[in-house]
Amino acid sequence: MRFVITLMCCIWIVGCDSVDPRLHEIDDYRSRIFSLLEIEETLVSVNTSPYPDKRFMLASIERVEINWSEFFSSINCDDLQTVIAEKNSPLGRTREAATQLYFELKTLKLLTQCEHSLSQKSPEWVSAIRIKKENMKHVVWNLTWASNYWRGLFSFSQRDNQVSQNSVNHVVAELELLNRFISNERLPEKAQWFNVFQSIESHRAVFGSAIYEGLGHLAYMISLNEALALHQQAICPQNIPTRQFDYLTNVLTKFYTTKVQREQVELIDALKAVENYIETNMFNSIDNNKLNEWLALHKIHSSPKLSEQLTNRIREHVTLWQAIMKSCGSSLRKLNE
Repeated sequence: MRFVITLMCCIWIVGCDSVDPRLHEIDDYRSRIFSLLEIEETLVSVNTSPYPDKRFMLASIERVEINWSEFFSSINCDDLQTVIAEKNSPLGRTREAATQLYFELKTLKLLTQCEHSLSQKSPEWVSAIRIKKENMKHVVWNLTWASNYWRGLFSFSQRDNQVSQNSVNHVVAELELLNRFISNERLPEKAQWFNVFQSIESHRAVFGSAIYEGLGHLAYMISLNEALALHQQAICPQNIPTRQFDYLTNVLTKFYTTKVQREQVELIDALKAVENYIETNMFNSIDNNKLNEWLALHKIHSSPKLSEQLTNRIREHVTLWQAIMKSCGSSLRKLNE
């Protein structure tokens, strides 16, 4: 007998563990509604795919070559010579994304400063400077959107970390600061530069969690709305409150309006921040088919966007409850009283 009880407890724990902790509140709300409506629960699946692999993300970059004689002709640009020499050292070829991007931007800015004196020396320098400028958009893309930093931001791996609007806003602010660093004529101090990348790295999966929770809430709301629409006429068949109605409205007020709905308000704001960042930054740089497909799969690059789809389903949920209240001679306002 003890063995049977232990086995049942293990099954129960495994069953509960199959629900992502980030979706616990809405899963609990749906379970209670389905139980009262006597509906058999089915698993709500959230379909996600990993951020595109780096080999599909990298933009091609035209190679810039300067021979030794041309290199030494830049003798009047000491800093430029130092940077070029560093780049061609073994260490310079193995730098991680944050360091490499800083180095590439520094090279371009020094080339721009020395452009007049260098262009007077040879057409090779003129060509090198032109190619370097044309390449820079692709270089920035490869060291940001195609890097492990961005892959980490859009990871879905952090099961225990529920999305926080403050965390999303913080990361967006850091990314906007990075954009200013890149576009400014002068680079910031190295400490400022690397602090931004450290902050991005420490907020791993922040964007991914927002997207995952948005998809999860959307799937749950669709399931809930279908169930309520199917059973709304049977809850109060004589247009007066029933015991089932009382239990259902108790679940609504205790578990949805005080818990789930508050989560959804913050979640939608977080999703909007992610969507706005993507729309204003990614599509102004490189058009990458794999990333476009990935965003479309997760309803970020779609019309309507994920935040709008979730908002519409929440409104539909409220409308269904209003119809149920009306058929039972009650209202949401009376419940709140």
